[in-house]
Amino acid sequence: MSENSAPLLVITGPTGIGKTELAMALSDQAPLALISADSVMVYQDLDIGSAKPSPIELAQYPHALVDIVPPEHPFDAGQFVLHAETAIAKAWNEGMIPCLVGGTIMYLKALLDGLDQLPEADPRSERRFGQLLIEMAGRLRINGLHPWMQIWPRKFIQTTRLELSGHWRSIC
Repeated sequence: MSENSAPLLVITGPTGIGKTELAMALSDQAPLALISADSVMVYQDLDIGSAKPSPIELAQYPHALVDIVPPEHPFDAGQFVLHAETAIAKAWNEGMIPCLVGGTIMYLKALLDGLDQLPEADPRSERRFGQLLIEMAGRLRINGLHPWMQIWPRKFIQTTRLELSGHWRSIC
């Protein structure tokens, strides 16, 4: 993000500590433009487990970057930076204080510190990786792939559960 003397508020921390509630309460006291910095809230229809504000709360306290992409579309830190910079500039132009609220540190770090330039992903490698994960799931007796597996194979390792010895375990 470019150097700017205009104020920017960031509310972050671990899951479930009340970041969104604090941001909404503060916006009653100051002219804040709430901007979500949550990697799940960007997705439409992924309301359970995301701590997404209710439709009533969103009507009273609008948040930029909530429900902006369908779940089958990948959204990464680079896209977050582009959307967040636009929302921040809009807030400043409207005389408001942009308030980033959320716990996706990678998104916040990318916005505040910038991103390294990386080469484009090779779709052939991603397809092969997805095939390897499906083969691995069969060998490890995974009961039912997580629905995201069919959409984003690379998320498989982060979101799938294994049934090993009758106990569920998350793998990372």
